[in-house]
Amino acid sequence: MRLQIHEIFNSFNEISNTTLTLKLHEVSSTITSLTLTNWSTVFLFIILSYTAKFYFSYFTRNNPLPGPLPLPIIGNAYLFRGDLPEVFFNLQTKYGTIFELYFNSKRVIWLGDAKLLKKLNDPSLKTNFPYRALGSWIDEIKMTGLGLSLNNHMNAWRFNRLRIGQSLTVSSLFRQLVQIMGKTFNELEGYWILLSKGDKVMKVDIGDWIYKFTSDTFVPTVMRKPTANMLIHYNYLTKTKNNITFEQEQAFEMLDRIRIWQKSILFFYFLPKFIRHYIPPFNFLNYKYMYNINWLNDYFTNIVKRRRKEIENTPKGEPLSSDILTSLISQNSHLSTEFGTEKNEYDRPMTDEEIMRVTIEAIVVGTAPLGSGLSFAVYNIAKNPAAQSKLHDEIDRVIGKDMNRPITYEDLIKLDYLEACFKESLRMTAVIPFIFKASIKEDIVADLKWDAQQEFFINIYYIHQSKAHWPDPESFRPERFLGENIEEHSHIPFGGGIRICPGRHLALISAKIFLTLIFRKYRIELVDDNSFSKSYDLDNRCDKLE
Repeated sequence: MRLQIHEIFNSFNEISNTTLTLKLHEVSSTITSLTLTNWSTVFLFIILSYTAKFYFSYFTRNNPLPGPLPLPIIGNAYLFRGDLPEVFFNLQTKYGTIFELYFNSKRVIWLGDAKLLKKLNDPSLKTNFPYRALGSWIDEIKMTGLGLSLNNHMNAWRFNRLRIGQSLTVSSLFRQLVQIMGKTFNELEGYWILLSKGDKVMKVDIGDWIYKFTSDTFVPTVMRKPTANMLIHYNYLTKTKNNITFEQEQAFEMLDRIRIWQKSILFFYFLPKFIRHYIPPFNFLNYKYMYNINWLNDYFTNIVKRRRKEIENTPKGEPLSSDILTSLISQNSHLSTEFGTEKNEYDRPMTDEEIMRVTIEAIVVGTAPLGSGLSFAVYNIAKNPAAQSKLHDEIDRVIGKDMNRPITYEDLIKLDYLEACFKESLRMTAVIPFIFKASIKEDIVADLKWDAQQEFFINIYYIHQSKAHWPDPESFRPERFLGENIEEHSHIPFGGGIRICPGRHLALISAKIFLTLIFRKYRIELVDDNSFSKSYDLDNRCDKLE
């Protein structure tokens, strides 16, 4: 009986397998028999179905707002040509202080009125808008749970914010920065003198030099590493070959890769994952950008490990340098006065990976964006001779006319008009023209209820130029920032809310040092009306300043 049952099951399996094979063969035959016309019909059906679904969602969306009609797949990308800040400024002007755009199939809300920003810029940790952005692309670029800018793990973000905040508020860091910038400016001036060949009037592209200056100043401030960007630039202009060390060459490559990293953020944010991974040439760009990210992560991780080892071998009681990297490593270590007093998760030392990401972000904001801010300030001051004369008078009054007298931190505090000039320049020419934020809970913005995970763009450039907030906004008037009441959220060059730039005070001090050093000795005039140009690439960048 067992044998017969076994034979029956075998026969049944053979019949089933034969039937399955026949069915698969029929399906395969059906697919291969489809002609080009058949495939075109299938493809057209898919496209039409997607288009119908897209526009059904569009016309039945919650809170319909003014805005250009989006297209399936690409959204409003057909409008994004030329200078993006100007594109979005013109769209905001056309559609009003709140309008909508589509990035691919994702709807984003643009805000161009300071009165609409109260909730988005809420500094409380209980805010419903704690995130910069949302999406799996943040995981792809290896920033999930790390750093500050795109970190959506709030406990990790809070820990990193606390640590970098402590590092940036050390008074010795500010005083050390005054010395470093003074020394670096003397080097910069030396190159200018060589290039001038004895002439009292020099024609230089100050913008180029400023970016090199901020790099040579800020990289050592962050991590003690020497750079030689000004020397490399001088070698390029004069076609000479002054010796550059391997470490300086690596630092030069690192800064170049930092700029590539900034470009890649736009690439990952705007392009869907499928296009980035499978559609040429975007898949090749994806590979290039991921290779660059891995290079930077490895480079900075090695620097952190080496510096940690140096610090661990430092005898207790021996003073450490005041650079940011040393501060991040030594906080709550055996070299900290609070070592062994951990009370919660925020009192522990930082890991190498955490320090790596924070250090990269410190270099990012301290080099190109700071260089842009300084370049724009020089441009706006040079373009307004009356303001430049007032600035010279204030510097002479506070510091005196002895060009060899060192500038002190106490001097900088007294330079109110200079600070007002820098703030007005940030209003006139925004370094960061817009920022994005995302909600984690349902909330009301502009009297409209929005679902959780809705993304908003704050049009800083538009708000800074709005007549609703600034009388005569096209004019450079530093006096706006001398005792006048500035409307809340109308001047936000460093963002707002809990994600406001933690290095804004350091940036302000750095700007005051550089502007004091250059306008203390020089009167700057623009060559002609075509002396200045800028472009956008995650931030506004000065391309020419002569």
